[in-house]
Amino acid sequence: MATNPLVVLFLPSLYIVGALFSLLQFQVLIALIGKGVLELKKIPSLSSLLPFVVGLNDYLVKVFGPAQKFVPQPTHVLLVALMMAVIIHTERMRR
Repeated sequence: MATNPLVVLFLPSLYIVGALFSLLQFQVLIALIGKGVLELKKIPSLSSLLPFVVGLNDYLVKVFGPAQKFVPQPTHVLLVALMMAVIIHTERMRR
């Protein structure tokens, strides 16, 4: 399988950029869950979902800390980039 040398040169950088964006999306998701708990407490008709969402929010805060303080470290970015590369490569091999 012949590949373009420019693709080989720039693909790792693209994986790192993609990993950074996916981690930033994850940060937004954690913040939305945290804000969702506050909004869910105000709506009495959705009170049945409150234990599940509060438990999920507590777990995420214990694992990652407060959403406002979550900053993707370079190690996180490289690990996610590696996972993306492995997943994309295995999908290409399967075809």
